[in-house]
Amino acid sequence: MVSLLDMQKFYGAAFLELHAHLARLKGACQVVWGPEKIVDIAVQRIQYNESFVPMAGLCSLLGLKVSCAYIKRIQAEIQEAKPISIEHFRGWIETFQARVADELNLDLLFHVPSERAHFYTYAEEMEPALANCFPLAAVEMSAAGRCLAFGEGTATVFHLMRAIDMGFRCVGASLSIPYSPGTWRAIGDAIEKKMAAKYQDKTEDWKSSEPFYASVLLDIQAISRSHRNPTMHDLERKYTEAEAEYLFTVTEHFISHLSAQGMREEK
Repeated sequence: MVSLLDMQKFYGAAFLELHAHLARLKGACQVVWGPEKIVDIAVQRIQYNESFVPMAGLCSLLGLKVSCAYIKRIQAEIQEAKPISIEHFRGWIETFQARVADELNLDLLFHVPSERAHFYTYAEEMEPALANCFPLAAVEMSAAGRCLAFGEGTATVFHLMRAIDMGFRCVGASLSIPYSPGTWRAIGDAIEKKMAAKYQDKTEDWKSSEPFYASVLLDIQAISRSHRNPTMHDLERKYTEAEAEYLFTVTEHFISHLSAQGMREEK
């Protein structure tokens, strides 16, 4: 079974291989098969098996349905077991190439640089614990990854803020702090207040969980440095790719940290 994501990928290697087969067939047309330039049945079958069959597989991988159908038509002609002229054979190649070109012209293809490809496929590489504990946040982070792959910094941050909000709600609930997007700093303030208390005044539960919340506080401070509020409230704020990539790393660490602690997204 092929996933939708696999269908949407640009298979650069497959295009190169398809081009190589076409070049090979065109080269074969320069060979004189007999004094009357006739392509006999045996040669037709060899060329079909060595080039047209692999090209059919490549076209299927690339979603070129019309081109695949044309190769089936070529197969039907070969099954008639009749010699053909070199002009007829060349016509197969030229028509097939035209079909491929027409199908490719129907789609708009985008290039993702290799150094950013992992952002596009982030959903495949995501930590299982993160996806299981924070499924909605995982969706937002996957969307953020795709935006970042295409260099859309501000759109990336928008999706990351939605994921971060889900994490803040979870942390707020664990501290019994009412949460709203406009009061997210109250979570960091509450953690700082509890950490600043005298050791003898701290509960045993807090003493055991303080290292975790200390790390959460670091995450919150890192998010704060990314200018969270302007993203949510200032439509004029723009984010560069570098800023978005920094926040992507911070967000991934934050949500992974919560999931490792056994926290789960609020339903």
